[in-house]
Amino acid sequence: MKMKGVEWNAFYNDPIIWQRDVWHDDLLITVDGVEIDDEFDDIDPKAVVTIEGGVIYFESDPSEESSASVESVIRKWRKNQKFKTVCVEIPNDMFYAVCEQLKKDGCRIIK
Repeated sequence: MKMKGVEWNAFYNDPIIWQRDVWHDDLLITVDGVEIDDEFDDIDPKAVVTIEGGVIYFESDPSEESSASVESVIRKWRKNQKFKTVCVEIPNDMFYAVCEQLKKDGCRIIK
């Protein structure tokens, strides 16, 4: 599964996903083709993140533990988002006009 760094950061820092007693294990991701072992929470927003494996564990009751693949949790998380995140290239001479129009339309500019 691939996503942009900006989307990964939103997922990885989402307090709804990462509530108490939720953790991941065996997370295998590459950022622009380079495998990383830690520092998962602040990826370059323009980078390409490839999720190659991992499990998220949910413990609602100490005697009961459930889990799901990182990919399946991301797919569910994406469906529940109210916004889509995209990276675009805008010609320099149109940049401010496009940004202003997006803001008027209720969009948020992430730099």
